This record gives sequence, C-alpha cells and structure tokens, in this order.
Amino acid sequence: MRHRHAVLAACAAGLVVLLVAGGASPEGRPLPPVGTTSTTVHAGPRWRTVWEDDFDGTSVSADRWRVEHSTFGDGNRELQCYTPDNVRVAGGRLVLEARRGPTTCPNGSTRAYSSGMVRSRAGWAYGAFEVRARVPVGAGFLPAVWLLPTFYPYGRNGRSGELDVVEVNTTDARAAIVTAHWTHEDCGWGCARYGRRVPLADTHELHTYRLEWSPGRLLWLVDGDPVFELGDDAPARWSSSAARAAPGSATYPAPFDAQNPMYLLLNLAVGGNTPGPPDGRTPFPARLEVDRVTVQQQVRP
Repeated sequence: MRHRHAVLAACAAGLVVLLVAGGASPEGRPLPPVGTTSTTVHAGPRWRTVWEDDFDGTSVSADRWRVEHSTFGDGNRELQCYTPDNVRVAGGRLVLEARRGPTTCPNGSTRAYSSGMVRSRAGWAYGAFEVRARVPVGAGFLPAVWLLPTFYPYGRNGRSGELDVVEVNTTDARAAIVTAHWTHEDCGWGCARYGRRVPLADTHELHTYRLEWSPGRLLWLVDGDPVFELGDDAPARWSSSAARAAPGSATYPAPFDAQNPMYLLLNLAVGGNTPGPPDGRTPFPARLEVDRVTVQQQVRP
C-alpha cells in the first residue's frame, strides 16, 4: 500500500503514472474479469492455514500484532499520526479508524489527523496472504494490505522489495491496485514497474484480496479470481531479469525468494502525495474494516 517512509511517494505515485500511461505494466497471461468466474478458475496448489485472525475477541491480539504509534508515512508526506487509540476490534472486525483533529505524535509533532496501523509479529517466506476487508468512502485515503522484509537480506532502499496484496486510492476508488515493488537503476525506492489496477464495481463493499507467493511465482486474486501474475510461467518476471537492476542488487528470483521472509502490514493512510488530501466532503471518522486475515502455505505432495 510501499513505501510509507521514503518509498510511497515513488511507488504509489509512480504506479498510477505508469499504469494510467499504459506503458510499463506487462499484460501477462489472459485472466478472466473479476466477478465473472469464481474460484473454480484457479486450479492451483493445495494450501493449509498456518496463521489467521478472524477478530472474534474484544481486543487486538498482542500475540499476533504490533500496533503502530508513529508518524510512519512521512516519505509520502502523509497527514496522519498512527496511534493505538485508532485501532480496535468491534463486531468481529479489526477497525483502523482515521479521525480529523489535532493529535500529538511520539516525536512531539502535532498532526491534523490520526489513524491506525498494525504489523504482524510473524513473517513468512512464501505463502498465500488473504484479507477480507472493506475500505472507507471519501477522497484522501490510502488503505493498504502489504508485505515488507523482516531482515532486508538484499539491502534497504527498495533492494529487498515490497509486495502489495492490495491498495485502494479512495480519491479514485474505481479499482484495487496490486503491485510488486523493488529498486531498479532507472526506478528508485519503491519502483512500481509491475502491477495492475483491478476495476471493481464497488471497492467499498467487502472484498477478498489474496496474494499467492511461491518459488518463482506471484499471483494476485480478487474475490477468488486471478487478476495479475509474475514469475517463471508468466510473460514477465521481477528483478534484474525483467529490467535493469540497481548496481549490486540480487538477481532473479531475488528479492522474492526463500531468503527474504516478509511480515504483514495493514494501515489506513490519510493524504500525502498519493492519494492527495481529504476534501470538504470527506466523511470522518473513516474506517478500514478487516473481517479476516489468513496466511497459508503450500501442502507438498
């Protein structure tokens, strides 16, 4: 959803430019339109659940999540301070709530908005990451479900990559955005060379977003339908085999390989270079509601 410190300005904005321009994102193999085929289209590997949260308690599980308290997102010039007060469990859902009003941040600064973010305590190299969620209505929000490296084995500044299960720019909320990010020589921190805008009739309804990450393959699905693919069997690969790599960067299949476990982040950003600020019609409080988070790994024969 990338990214949110020195990266989001480059990656999210770059993604919009690249995809709207119709240039850099590969078409990939033909995949059926979202909402027309159901999960029977995807006859892939068998998966078993290794980690999940259906938020059936009364509070956020401290065993599963770390709740953010920071100004994370400054690289994108975002307007919020993330605070634990903006994160709760209610009605069987995780609620990350954005509010308008002065908030004092841990660094002593005062922000005009507050919001919520959580990070998983566990990390995984390979797996299927699935979230059922509803994004808020109104301009100026960037809700995101994404993965960042646990150890940065190939270095920082984008060299170890980032995977976005989904982002939605609510200023133009007609599509969900799925992306793989990494640094290239000609595309810096948060390079968004490979991704897709997935048209949805209503992004504000509950949808299921899934990323299947297996050796040499990345496959995104929305509501059970495959929508974008990278890797060995797809027309496009990531990293240096797909475009010029940054000097000293790892070669394919790095950075998305077994040496690079990643953890989950869920957040609701307010304003910034992308998606732009809230306007006078933006309703507050606004909520990213998450019904379920599931992590699965492949069942080997």
